[in-house]
Amino acid sequence: MGNFWPEALDAIMYGHLDNTMLNVLDTADLKGILDINWYLYNYTSFKVRTDINASLELLSGLVSTYVKQDKIAAFYVMDEPNIHQFSNAEIESGIASLKQFFPNVPAYIVFAEHCFDPSFKCPTNVPAAQRGIPSNVDWVGFDWYISGGNLWTDLQTQVIDGIQLLSKLTNKSIVLIPDALSLFQSEAVLMEIQNFYFALAYQYPNIIGLDFFLWGDNNKGSPPFNGLHTMTGLRAVTRAFGREVRKQCGQTPDVIPILEYAIISQDYYYNMVLARLSWIRICSSRS
Repeated sequence: MGNFWPEALDAIMYGHLDNTMLNVLDTADLKGILDINWYLYNYTSFKVRTDINASLELLSGLVSTYVKQDKIAAFYVMDEPNIHQFSNAEIESGIASLKQFFPNVPAYIVFAEHCFDPSFKCPTNVPAAQRGIPSNVDWVGFDWYISGGNLWTDLQTQVIDGIQLLSKLTNKSIVLIPDALSLFQSEAVLMEIQNFYFALAYQYPNIIGLDFFLWGDNNKGSPPFNGLHTMTGLRAVTRAFGREVRKQCGQTPDVIPILEYAIISQDYYYNMVLARLSWIRICSSRS
């Protein structure tokens, strides 16, 4: 029957950036990070799309029609690039094409674990010489999925050590990824973790924001997890941090832009729910 997976992926990705979502962003009191990786890269060949100019013309048309460009905080260009077998040359080529269309919008990338360091034993087939931090990316982050029994030790050795290593390797802006805030932890522990990350954001001057997510198994738990609104304590902690960010940015602190959504993806084993919040300091010296 042939392989139609690339066409299916295109349809899925292009459907994410519809006019309704962009109109909401255009009228809301917030900026948005737009995930556009499928507009740039082919995940079957691990290379830049052969039709990247046409793809970016489509993206440019959507943006110019439905949302002011200054409402876009950044473009999320790649998630865990080396895990997905992309070399720096391919990543940089995609970003270079993107910047021809959007020269003033930051390009944002998140690495798996410490794969931003070529000497790190990264689970990938990409040689170390072809890995590292792309030269033309603007914002960098990394995730680790901490949910085991040695939580606070892991936060030190994997997160704090990772921030320090990343800061030595680059002077680019860092986005913290309070990742894997999963339902393997109680809400009280999740609140502690969130406050831990908030403190880190203040401690390091090159950290410009936080982009945290919550995974939960929708079939388990009592009650089942159906979004961050079910975790009122964690939501309150995050809203309080948002007020502080807006206050420091000279914005109205009582207007709290919570970026929250759920994605249900059913496979053979799980229905998973993802709730994601982002706070980016787009003011002062951390812009």
